[in-house]
Amino acid sequence: MAWNTTHGFLFYDSIQKINYLGDHFSPIHLVLAAVYRLWENAATLLIIQSIAIGLAATALYLLSLKCFNRKWPAIAITILFLFNPYLHRVSTFDFHPIAFAIPIFLWMLYCIESERYISVVALALLAVTVEETLLPPLVGLGVYIALFHKRWRGLGLIIAILSTGYFVLELTIWMPFFLKEARLTHIGRYANLGGNTLDEIVFSLLKNPFIFFREMVVPFQKVTSLGALFLSVGFLPLLAPRQLILLVLPISSILVSGYWPSQWHFVGQYSSTSLPFLFFGAVYGLRRLHGLPQRLSTARASLWSPPMVKAVCIAFVLFIGYNLYRSPRYVERWSKMHVEAIQGLMREIPQTASVCANQNFIPHLINRRDVSVFAGECIAGFKRLNGDSHDVVETLPLPRVGSTRFKGWTWDIHDAEYVLVELKGKDGRVTWPLSMEEYPQAVADILQSKAYSVLKEREGVALLSRPTSVEDAH
Repeated sequence: MAWNTTHGFLFYDSIQKINYLGDHFSPIHLVLAAVYRLWENAATLLIIQSIAIGLAATALYLLSLKCFNRKWPAIAITILFLFNPYLHRVSTFDFHPIAFAIPIFLWMLYCIESERYISVVALALLAVTVEETLLPPLVGLGVYIALFHKRWRGLGLIIAILSTGYFVLELTIWMPFFLKEARLTHIGRYANLGGNTLDEIVFSLLKNPFIFFREMVVPFQKVTSLGALFLSVGFLPLLAPRQLILLVLPISSILVSGYWPSQWHFVGQYSSTSLPFLFFGAVYGLRRLHGLPQRLSTARASLWSPPMVKAVCIAFVLFIGYNLYRSPRYVERWSKMHVEAIQGLMREIPQTASVCANQNFIPHLINRRDVSVFAGECIAGFKRLNGDSHDVVETLPLPRVGSTRFKGWTWDIHDAEYVLVELKGKDGRVTWPLSMEEYPQAVADILQSKAYSVLKEREGVALLSRPTSVEDAH
């Protein structure tokens, strides 16, 4: 989509074949595309994301330094942040604009505590360009300012009211307009709340608000997932109830979802809107913990007294080790011969050709008008055979791993000029969105199809091309 935007096809997402603003309302991609133009490579977006996370660490350090007025607690909190497993799950799982929520909200919090409200307004304006998912936390920030910064109560109310209105406009008018359909692409994730459309869900919740609270704890893994999230910061935010309020909206919007467990396990990008407020709470929780010994002891003991320092340091090192153990790997095992074979096949594909490929190949093929995911949108339509009729059904959202959705279905690939696929697909990350059980049938159907012929095959990877003439087709 970044490449298409730089080349005049504004916001065109060829993987889903839609205007991306109908999927996520992210005008910031105009800026990202301009930077992408400098070096048209998927790594450009990953570098931007990494820089953003680095800026978030800087904001957290300055915020902690202001709170404690000493370096060691600020350094400790920043190290805790940089070793947080959820932060690394955001970093390792592709590029997502929602990751910008981490630096934006941490800098906003620093500016709020420093009473730099012009900067707060500027950052709020930046937040609304990133993605619609940043708006509920922005509403919460406005309420927080109104409640606890009385001098700037009016500004807080304005931020909360305008963010709410903007959010409603995005969901009800702008996103359906760009999608060219009267629906939201991700509304199915909240069908468990009582409907398949936004109106149905709102009506259902007004009729029975208990549904919302029930879905936050059912299944019970949602509760344990939330506990694991707080464990990553030593449950420190629980000691800061005022700051804890900021976590209500970002966390509840994740927990009430009926989507894949990866969402309410806060895996990948799904923790992005929670992490800045989680660490904001950790800062004030640590400050409250620091003063606790003095309040409990007549000897005015301190958390930073020599015996306590030793105990805290040992606990801190052990805790960092635990978080490091839970963090994902950035580099997995790979075969040099396999990678070289894939690169060789990619060089056979003309730069202007449309391509359908396994999802792990996509980042290396993106600088073209049309590229799509094998068994995803490259499949023109899943068609269920019913006598002489063929009912074309929605191809997205994609099926859950292990589902039986594809049994009894056939597919027709006629958009892509080339198809690049792993023949065996032993890794679930390669076969996505199909399961490892469903994937072989999809590959077999393509190989047996008259629509494509095998151009070359190396190291278990096949490059297929569409026949250029009727003779070739036969």
